[in-house]
Amino acid sequence: MTKKLNEAGVHIVLGSHSSVPYAEDGWAFQHEMELWAECGISNTDIIVAATMENALYFRIDDKLGSIEKGKIADILIVRGNPLKDIKAAKNIERVMLNGEWVR
Repeated sequence: MTKKLNEAGVHIVLGSHSSVPYAEDGWAFQHEMELWAECGISNTDIIVAATMENALYFRIDDKLGSIEKGKIADILIVRGNPLKDIKAAKNIERVMLNGEWVR
């Protein structure tokens, strides 16, 4: 259903749930990304849904959702290329939250 909605041009957002069957604790968001990829949604569309579409949904796209001057810097640095393999989103190397690197 999610793929059909995406193909029809519906704005879809990626959820962040506290508990998802078959997802390791703390990895529900990334697991949902993998499920979307399995159903045929492109990795680019998945990343946009996880970032900009979420910001648009919550009406905070002036602050979050993309890397632009004046926006809050929330950034994940991952090992690998999630555009080629969405599972790379689990290979978190560094995290920036509100413009500060998290130790």
